[in-house]
Amino acid sequence: MNNIRARIKEINAKYRKTDKTGGARSLTEIVDGFASQSVQRNVEGTKATKQSLSKDAEDKQKELKKDQKKLLSKAEIKDLSNLFIGLLTEYIHKLNAKGVNLSKVKHPTDYNKLFGSGGAAEGTRAVLAYQLAIFKLIDHSKNEVLSPLVIDTPNQQEQAIRNYDRIIDLITECIPKHSQLILCAMDNSQLDSFREKSNNILLDDDKLLKKDKYEELSNEVSEIIKTAKIGYNNRVNSDA
Repeated sequence: MNNIRARIKEINAKYRKTDKTGGARSLTEIVDGFASQSVQRNVEGTKATKQSLSKDAEDKQKELKKDQKKLLSKAEIKDLSNLFIGLLTEYIHKLNAKGVNLSKVKHPTDYNKLFGSGGAAEGTRAVLAYQLAIFKLIDHSKNEVLSPLVIDTPNQQEQAIRNYDRIIDLITECIPKHSQLILCAMDNSQLDSFREKSNNILLDDDKLLKKDKYEELSNEVSEIIKTAKIGYNNRVNSDA
């Protein structure tokens, strides 16, 4: 212990420094100072790196937005917006959601301006009208793959019987014949006309998970992924 104390004293004497007032600073204080400076340098370096990455991302985003604006002319954008507003207004009327304020909705991207007016049930019908209008607009443009439209429980917010009929009628009427609609709903006599035209799946305790179908569907999904990878690699090689 005496040897250790002597060694500590020797080290302290070797690295002893004074502060601004002339007082002695211990080795512990000096080491703490080095650690603090090191942490500060690391933080500043990390901050500078992150700020640089953020700036690069912002610049890239601006360039992408510029490229995006070149995809459609102002006339095309105006025509699509007018068609969207026409479809939305028509569907709002057919769904009896007239209490929803559409005055601020000018473009397909104004979905958040649909909320806050009308009652809960009426607002739900307005959102459905918006989704159907967008789906119809995508089909009209014919420059994107028309994905299946999934509607989960059209009877949300306990729609009145007549309004529920309006919902089912509009869905049946406006969905293009060449598209796929997946409608999830509780069994209801008001769905009879829709059920007659559909492929019906009645969920049991296992829901959609069928053990006896696993291997068959797993092979099918694997083949789809394999084909997609081949297609992607071919495109990359052709671009190169």
